[in-house]
Amino acid sequence: MKYYFVLFLGWSVHFAQAFELSGQVDLEHRQFSSHGNKDNQVHQTSLKLEPEFYFDDIFSNTSLLVAPFLRVDSLDSTRTHSDIREFMLLHLADEYEFRAGIGKVFWGVTESLHLVDVINQTDLLEGVDSEDKLGQPMLNLTFSKEWGTVGIFVLPYFRQMEFASEEGRLGLPFDVDNTDPTYESSKAARHIDTALRYSHYYDDWEVGVSYFSGTNREAYFKQHTDGVAIPHYAQMTQFSIDFQGVIDSWLLKLEAIQRNSIATHHAYVAGVEYSHSQILNTRMDFGTIVEYQFDSRNGVSAPMGQNDIFLGGRLTVNDMAGTEVLAGISLDLDDSGTSVFKLEASQRLSDVLRVAVEGYLFSSDEPTNVVYARNKEDFLQLTLELYF
Repeated sequence: MKYYFVLFLGWSVHFAQAFELSGQVDLEHRQFSSHGNKDNQVHQTSLKLEPEFYFDDIFSNTSLLVAPFLRVDSLDSTRTHSDIREFMLLHLADEYEFRAGIGKVFWGVTESLHLVDVINQTDLLEGVDSEDKLGQPMLNLTFSKEWGTVGIFVLPYFRQMEFASEEGRLGLPFDVDNTDPTYESSKAARHIDTALRYSHYYDDWEVGVSYFSGTNREAYFKQHTDGVAIPHYAQMTQFSIDFQGVIDSWLLKLEAIQRNSIATHHAYVAGVEYSHSQILNTRMDFGTIVEYQFDSRNGVSAPMGQNDIFLGGRLTVNDMAGTEVLAGISLDLDDSGTSVFKLEASQRLSDVLRVAVEGYLFSSDEPTNVVYARNKEDFLQLTLELYF
């Protein structure tokens, strides 16, 4: 398949009337507070390359975006990986858009958890917030009318999860054999998934309703006799709704799903964000975030966010360097000793350089809680980002 991409890219370069190259190079270092449960290294350095090649009007209102991805990691051989995040043809018409290729689609409005974001597989090798996604092969037709926007998706291939190696950090608390995952569908990874989404703005309110039918992006695990787990991907249908609205300085948010799979469950995240402008008579703005997370699954299948509250704050300095800080803590309302604290901060050093800081603290005294396995995985990450 890679050879077809190369030929297609060469053809596009030849016929493109306009070509733009942009992207970024990141030098990242993670420092862990301890050696973890597997006595691993406490430092992890990596280099990430994310260029974007954009070809405008290669034919009749059609453009091409190519976004490859590469990371080279000093500690985890599995985290040294590459991907095609996007290889997308986009055709624009008066009332519709048609996309074909490999792309990324984001659905969701809440800060602490994205329940409705179901099109792309999560790239677990990149981070712990599940916001990095693998490229998804797709056909997408989107209609825009006065009464709303309708998107139709056909997803002909499934991307399985990747997990950290034995030498890596922030992996699962058990060993995984990812060489031969099992599927509920007889077509395995070639099952054709479908999705449908309607969204519309009603004055200060944005509403989205979605439906997905296909392979569950979350893996179930089957245990081998030697204790090694094998991922199993079941079929699922998911109905979801998301909305956000603005009332004065308040931002109201909701994401809710009903998922039918091996374990049928419902879940939602609901919250508010209040913006304080020009705090302490300065140009700085501060947003207070409160979100409640609920998931009807319990026992061994209970996920993070089963009955939790997220409390956070977002500081926007509004300076020339674009300084921003986000800090928050998720508190488990069932296990009072369980919490996850996160910190995100960034600042521009120049027109092409940016520094970012990210940190996580995990705490749990309940062995059955999913956070317990990460008690020794606290880390601080420093990233230098070069844009071109």
